[in-house]
Amino acid sequence: MRDSKQNRITLEAYNKGYRVCKIGTVTSHKGNTLSLFKDKRGYYRFQIRFKKESKSVSVHRLQAYQKFGIEALK
Repeated sequence: MRDSKQNRITLEAYNKGYRVCKIGTVTSHKGNTLSLFKDKRGYYRFQIRFKKESKSVSVHRLQAYQKFGIEALK
């Protein structure tokens, strides 16, 4: 795994219980559906707290990690 900031944030989101369902919605560990926004390149993202700061997580990266595991972050 490349040790990048985005990889650490993606892993943190997964470890905190955030999941992407088949239709692309993101749920929290409590089962709440999260609001998504598009970044300047058109990718959907959502916000989490990471080391006392608000960070955005790419939905497609989290979904890839769920399906392919650590291989998706190489």
